[in-house]
Amino acid sequence: MGLGLLVAAVVLSASAGPATSNAVPADTLPTYASEATRALVAVDVNTGSDLSNAAALKANLAAIRDLPRQLRLRGLGGQIVVDLAPLAKSDRRRIEAALASALRDDGIDTTLVGWTPLGHLEILRKRARRPLVGADAILPRAV
Repeated sequence: MGLGLLVAAVVLSASAGPATSNAVPADTLPTYASEATRALVAVDVNTGSDLSNAAALKANLAAIRDLPRQLRLRGLGGQIVVDLAPLAKSDRRRIEAALASALRDDGIDTTLVGWTPLGHLEILRKRARRPLVGADAILPRAV
């Protein structure tokens, strides 16, 4: 996503991984990774080796359903940009509905801003606490 130069790489464990890991397995082969910077949190959803539309939709829905929990565990908030696996525009409503359902139980003020022209989903989330790992912990402070 281009943000990799700004953050430290964290190795993904075979299980769900520690809260300080930036990658989270979504089901079996699909994964998604989040990278926090001072400006925003970038989330990238990948389908693995299966590039079919059904696999993309399945990976996207799994990641979107788990996203609020992962953000809460890591203490991430602010502007969040989700780069979903290739998705038909007709499936966007399903993604929005799945996110709205996952956010109902979350308890942290979160707004679905909408879709960018490039097909990224933008979310605005209240920062409830300092992040476990993020730009503040990685980047040196300006002098």
